[in-house]
Order: sequence, then structure tokens, then C-alpha cells
Amino acid sequence: MQLRENQLSSKNEPKVNSLALKSELDNFEAQIFELKILYEQYFSGLLPLPPTKEHDEVKRNSRSLLRMPFKNLQINFRLKNLVLRYQTLNTHWEKVLLDRENGTYSKDKFKAELRHRHIKSLKKVSTDESKKEKAIKELFTSYQDALIKNSGSTRSLNFQEFKENLEENTKYLSEKNKGKEISFRVEVEGNKVSIKAKLY
Repeated sequence: MQLRENQLSSKNEPKVNSLALKSELDNFEAQIFELKILYEQYFSGLLPLPPTKEHDEVKRNSRSLLRMPFKNLQINFRLKNLVLRYQTLNTHWEKVLLDRENGTYSKDKFKAELRHRHIKSLKKVSTDESKKEKAIKELFTSYQDALIKNSGSTRSLNFQEFKENLEENTKYLSEKNKGKEISFRVEVEGNKVSIKAKLY
């Protein structure tokens, strides 16, 4: 019986290690994000001193995670991406710190760059949402026209309800078919009009 218990313990050990590593990576990612915020606050003048203590902690965690003996492919891929993200940010921080030492750093310039990145991000989100809304409206119009042409009725169609149903279907199909693109089209078979999804 003792042997059986040892065998079960040995069999389950990789799973425990995997879950522990995932938790460590979640913590590491949160630390990188927090450090990024602290440096932005320091460079903009909100903090009097750089976040040296927090930065040292991130460095230690990075070295510790890279020395971890057990990593499956998914965890290893995520770890490399997180380390690369940290290294990219660190290069930027070192450049700004050097500019400050050389007297070529402008706090106003940093604020302007930060604001520019934020506005650019908002514009991208706004543009993507506008394209999505336009595509849904075009599909709705096509569906409405097909109904009128084939049955002479729009069945009291409401755009908002149509949009919500389409978004729910998109979410369901995306979860069920991960990694695939989804599009919708209007199909007419006899006098029956329907919305069909296409995966590719």
C-alpha cells in the first residue's frame, strides 16, 4: 500500500509543478505591470525616487523562473514572452535614466509620448469598434431586405436585438472553434431567409 501511495504521488507531481509555475508566472506578469506604472509615475514626476526595490524583485523573479527545472511547452512559451517584455521595458527605462543623467531628458516630452500612445490606443479601439458596427449594420440591412423580398415582412426586426444575438453567437462559436475567423452571411433557400456562419 505504501508503494501504491508513492507511485500516485510521483505521478501527480508534474501537475502540481505545472500549476505552481502558472501561479508564479501570473505573479511575475503582475509585477512587470506594476513596475511599468511605477516607472511612468517616476518619469512624470509623481514619484521622487525610481522604483529600485521593486525592480530588483522583478530581476530576481526573472532569474528564478528561468532556472525552474520543469516547464511544459505552454509555460515555457509564456515565460519567454514575459521575460522579453520585461527586457524591452528595461531597455527603455535605462535609456530614459541615461537621458536624465545627461540632461537631455524632458519630463514634458515623456508625458507627451505617454499621452500620444494612449490616444493612439483609444483610436485603434474606436476604429475597430466602428468597423464592427458597420459590418453588423450591413448584415442587418441585407437580412432585412431579403426578408422583405421573399416574404414581404421584416418580422418586427430590431437592430439592437439583432446585434446582441449576433454577438452572442460569435462568442459561442469563438469559444467552440478557437483560432478560427468567423464571418456571417445572409442565405436564401426557397422562401426561407437565414444567417449562416462561416469558419475559416
